[in-house]
Order: sequence, then C-alpha cells, then structure tokens
Amino acid sequence: MRAAQLSRRLVSTCRPKDRKVRELARQLKRQDYNVKADGIRGYSRPAPIGKERKRPDIEATKGSVRKIIEVETPRSLGADKEQLKTFTRHAAHKTGTRFEVVVTRPRKTESKTSTKK
Repeated sequence: MRAAQLSRRLVSTCRPKDRKVRELARQLKRQDYNVKADGIRGYSRPAPIGKERKRPDIEATKGSVRKIIEVETPRSLGADKEQLKTFTRHAAHKTGTRFEVVVTRPRKTESKTSTKK
C-alpha cells in the first residue's frame, strides 16, 4: 500500500474529534501560528491549564495573540463543563488570549434502505 493511500486510510478511520483537531492545527500552521496539538502526531502537546491541569486540544500563538481551542462533538459538548470553565477563566485573565470551542458536525452517512416489491 502506498503512503498516500495509507495516510487517507488512517485519516478516514480516526475519530471525528481527532480529525477536526488535525484540520484546525494545519489551518493555523498555514496562517503562521506556532501550533501545539494534543494527541496529534507531529505537534507537541499544549501545556496543562488550571489547578486541575486540563490540557486543551490546541494552543496556537502568533506574536502577542494566543488561541486556546477545545474541540467537542455534539455528544461530548456537555460532558466536561469544568474544563470549559477553566479554559474560559484562564483566557479572561491573560492579555491577548482567546478561548474557542469548536463543535464538529457529524458526517453524512449513506442510508441503506431496502425496498421490497
């Protein structure tokens, strides 16, 4: 199997959250941000934040601008409210820091219906 085929295969089998984190990290890198992404090969991990030491999915810096990004799926959105509060509080107290929550959209799946005659 060629490397390109293997790469496409790996991307298509990973979770929607991981796929979105990878996509956002690449976009930010193309915009000349220094990007750290949790659990994504080729990127270092962001530093933990707060007393609970929660780690955001992405931390991107460019000059004096810093973005903290947490990616959620529709199902996981309400699961860890304390983590979102921690990141929100942290960004509010740091000059030039913004916190963003990105919610993935579920992929459309082909519906397989059978028709009986």
